[in-house]
Amino acid sequence: MPRLSQRTIDAVKERAQIVDVMEGRTLKRMGREFVTQCPWHDDHKPSLSINPQKGFAYCHVCQHGVDPLGWLQDQHGMTFAESVEHLARRYNVPVEMEDAADNERLIEERKARAVLYRRREQQEAQFRGALFENVEACLYLKDRQISKATAETWGLGFNDGRLMVPLRDSSGRTIAFTGRALGDQLPKYKNSPNDLLFDKSRMVFGLDRAASAIRKAREVVVVEGQFDVIQLHQEGLENVVACSGTALTAAQIEQVVKRCGAETVTLAFDGDAAGEKAAFKALEKLRPMAISETIRLRILSLNPGDDPDSLCRERGVAYVRSCFAQAPNWVEWWFDRAARKFDPNKLDTIEDTEKQIREILAVLPEGPRRAYVMRRAFDQLGAAPTVRPAPAVVTKKQRDAFAWAERRAVRCYLLLPSSRPALREAITTLEVPPWAEAWLLLNFIEETHEGDAVGAMFGQMIRGLPENDFHQLRSILQPVPEVLEAITRNPERETTEALEGVARLQARKATADESAAGCPSSMSSSNGQAPEQLQTLESAK
Repeated sequence: MPRLSQRTIDAVKERAQIVDVMEGRTLKRMGREFVTQCPWHDDHKPSLSINPQKGFAYCHVCQHGVDPLGWLQDQHGMTFAESVEHLARRYNVPVEMEDAADNERLIEERKARAVLYRRREQQEAQFRGALFENVEACLYLKDRQISKATAETWGLGFNDGRLMVPLRDSSGRTIAFTGRALGDQLPKYKNSPNDLLFDKSRMVFGLDRAASAIRKAREVVVVEGQFDVIQLHQEGLENVVACSGTALTAAQIEQVVKRCGAETVTLAFDGDAAGEKAAFKALEKLRPMAISETIRLRILSLNPGDDPDSLCRERGVAYVRSCFAQAPNWVEWWFDRAARKFDPNKLDTIEDTEKQIREILAVLPEGPRRAYVMRRAFDQLGAAPTVRPAPAVVTKKQRDAFAWAERRAVRCYLLLPSSRPALREAITTLEVPPWAEAWLLLNFIEETHEGDAVGAMFGQMIRGLPENDFHQLRSILQPVPEVLEAITRNPERETTEALEGVARLQARKATADESAAGCPSSMSSSNGQAPEQLQTLESAK
């Protein structure tokens, strides 16, 4: 498996500055250090110390410490290799692979990418140079109220009867183009084909310019059109992005969540039939993330004929901003769609409403969302359809807690030999990668090797794991000095807290298993009888 050379990793670590990767956070100077709120626990006062001289951040409360590479992985969702390559570009460090053959392939791929980047730069310059020489393109921009400064900022251009929009990656490099027909050409919008630089299923238009605003607001607004994005950014609403020539995918939103820390995702699609169809498709893709509370998902359906661009031009950015702020939760939005044609005097609307409410209930586990739908179904129909709840899911907050508890247990086992008997007795299995694999490996080492060779053997054997797993596990075998000092200074407390974390973890898992096993039936009418509409419906089937 291709792996970065240690020479590249060491060079990046030597040059990287911890403060440089703390973009979007408020840092308060305290002597030679800085402090900010810790992202790993509910921090009501700044507990995270950033030491520029030593090059790491450390929380004195939860004892979590990272260097610049660790911060990018933890807070921006990068893999270890991505974080190294990101900082290598920033500090002009040559990237090399450990294996000579892999290095040759990397060099060839880098050359091919460089050729494509140069070609895109040349194409963009050519298109931009032709923009203001074409009357039709200028009239189109004037009609859309796109200023010359905005057109230049976004690199708009003209080529062969189309207005050309550069598509840029998260670093701001042009990787492809969208051409918008100015006449009767078909298709109306045309993307560059996928290649080594461009994958339209992962492309998020405007992310390079929106990232800072998204990090600050912890919210991203996703619209359908590129000119919606350009217009809203022009008016100062900058946490807005769009997909490009494809239906919204979970991979696109995962990218925004991981790289920008977005917690709320608001979909604002056009108010026509196509826009509603797109919203339902997006909901299907994003529903697992919403149910697991990875994101707070909201959906805004505009009135027929409206889109964010036209609303901004006609009613102003303040109105659009208020619309986004009032977008309903995805469950509310879905129920409203299910019940909008309901008429208690028309049997077909009763049947259709009940069917759609069943579809909603079928995907919801027990909890507030399901209770909300049950209440509204009862108000609408006089009863809630009897539908088995979906299995309980582990939320993102729970997953993070599980991962932290398992990580701490493995770290304690590796660094404190005195803790091992108690941890072996308390733990049967771990479940979160790579800590689950680490626990199996530790058990294998204990069974097959005598003496206190656990740490050394572990360090050798993890080299066969995927690079990201390897570096995660090596980081607990060789933690930053403050973490190691805190652990070894009070080993009894570290062992106790690791065991308590494991106990809480197992209790939560047991509760989740019980919840998943017990599937209580849904409510019906208050007296256990079906309402008149549903009795009629059943007899008509």
